[in-house]
Amino acid sequence: MYDLAGDPRELCDLGADAACEGERQRLAEALARWGLRLSQRITRSEDQIIATRGTSERRGILIGVWDERELPAEFWSRYRGKARKT
Repeated sequence: MYDLAGDPRELCDLGADAACEGERQRLAEALARWGLRLSQRITRSEDQIIATRGTSERRGILIGVWDERELPAEFWSRYRGKARKT
């Protein structure tokens, strides 16, 4: 937490200051309300989530990959229409 008027560069963290207890409590309650919104809930049970672990079909964003030839064809061939021979 920072005093943006008195410390615009945010150099002095006031988060542990006893004078800020009320604001910390207000923010914690706001975060709790936000986390309980219906849009933050999942539609699967814990058992369903556990059952699907390891079955992600190896999809997602591949960070740090410059050329699809660095990867197995299964990661990129569907995007090109067919697997490229390496």
